[in-house]
Amino acid sequence: MIAMNTKLFGLFIALLVCLPSLAQQKPVEKVDSDGVYLMPDQMPEFPGGMQAMMKFLTTNIKYPVEAQSIPCWTKKPCV
Repeated sequence: MIAMNTKLFGLFIALLVCLPSLAQQKPVEKVDSDGVYLMPDQMPEFPGGMQAMMKFLTTNIKYPVEAQSIPCWTKKPCV
């Protein structure tokens, strides 16, 4: 029990030492010297969300008929 308390105390001290150094990081630049955005303000999203994207993909992706007859576990490439 004492060994476990000693380990927890050591972990606590390590966190107290490391956390202030992590909090002092510089903010990430959004634009580099060439004017290229490194981090967007808002990530792109499919109109309607993930469910709409999956519905779009299932209705619009057409698998070739000749490739449907080839099992993918054979040594032939699945194209």
